Formats: sequence, C-alpha cells, structure tokens
Amino acid sequence: MKRKIGCNLVDTVSDGVSGFYTRDAYRSVLNRYARYRELIGALEFSHVTEISPEEAVEIGDLARGLGFETWSIHSEHLNVGDRVEDYLTLQKHEAEVCAALGCEVMVCHLPNLRPYVDFERDLDVIGQVADLTRASGVRLAVETCVYPDGNGGLLPDAELVIRVVETLNREDVGIASTAFFPVRKNRPSRIWRAASAENSSQPIFRTTSGEMTIIRPPVSDGSTGNRSSPQSSKPVTRDL
Repeated sequence: MKRKIGCNLVDTVSDGVSGFYTRDAYRSVLNRYARYRELIGALEFSHVTEISPEEAVEIGDLARGLGFETWSIHSEHLNVGDRVEDYLTLQKHEAEVCAALGCEVMVCHLPNLRPYVDFERDLDVIGQVADLTRASGVRLAVETCVYPDGNGGLLPDAELVIRVVETLNREDVGIASTAFFPVRKNRPSRIWRAASAENSSQPIFRTTSGEMTIIRPPVSDGSTGNRSSPQSSKPVTRDL
C-alpha cells in the first residue's frame, strides 16, 4: 500500500496579503494540490476567517471530489493586544467553518499572552473555545508549542497543555502533539488518534499511558505528516 501524508494547505500567493485565503484562493490552491493526490491523504485548512460556512461547504466538496480527506482546520491565535471577546467571536466562526468543510477537528494553541504561563487563564479560554467547537459538532485539539524563557531560549508548553486538557476532562478535547514539540513519553494524557485516510470511522482519540501518538494530520498507515507544502512534506514517526 502506498504511503500517504497529511498536508497543510499553503497558498504562497495569499500568505501575508490582507483578506487572504478567500474562496477563490482555496479553489486555486486545491486544484494545484490535485497533482499530488497520490501522495496526500488528508488536509488541514488554515486561515479560514475570510470564508463563510456556505463557501466552506463548496470548498469541502471540491477537496473531497479531488480525492482528499478533509481532516482539520487550524484556528487563529490569541495574541498580545487581542481582546478575548474578539478572539472567541473569531473562534466561533472558525468552528462553524470547520464543520461546514466536513472536518472533524479544530486545532488551537494556548493563548500567546503575557505572562506566557497562566494556568487559570488558559483553562478558562480553552474551555470557552471547547464550548464553541462542541456547539458546531467538531472536536478541539490543543497543539503543543514553545514560549520564550526570558533568556533568549524557548521552553515547551506540553506540560501546561496536558494539565489544561486533563483538567477540562472532556471527551471532545484532546492534544495535537507535533514531532517538533512532543509530549513526554512517560506522561499519561488524552492524545488524539488520527484515523487513516482510508478509514475515517476509526476512533480518533484515546486515553493513553506511555505510548504517545502524534496527530498532524492522518495518513494511511496511522503515522503522520508535517505541515509543509506537498513538495517538501516528510512523514514523521507516530510513537515518541
């Protein structure tokens, strides 16, 4: 069986342009990606703020018609200077677009605010985002990342992500752990388990103790691909 990778949709023309990633931009990039359909199994959509749920239905239909699985979206960040109320309004829109695309998971990060580590704040914000994804019928995956340590270095936020997700203790909230910012292997947590492109009816998360499964996004044999363009995507290991 030929190996397939998961891939994040990237439109180099639209990146960095105001009002980017419109319906027409997505149609264009999907048709360009079609030449790699034998390689790509599942898609993650980013920057969906400029499309409506109605347009998302059309885009999702096009993607599946081209032979791709519509797996997830990545929502926008809550950054320094943003109002939480505005962020949640945007997350509501993105969750609705996620469902309209036919995706199963919306991926987000912990707030990129000061101080970087604030458990109670992060628990409150992610809990509210989880309410929005549940209302739209999709699941939420909180992705691990890094934050500045104050000395010019970077620290992983995986332990904080685990604590937030485990405290929420919701069946529809899990962790997206990338190969770059892995969760420690000896730490139990709810880890999202990616269904294969050929069998999306498999369970997509489970509680594990020891084995950690990376999910970004799914491929045919249960491992994952990175978030690069199709020309440079490389599979990564599924067990940490």
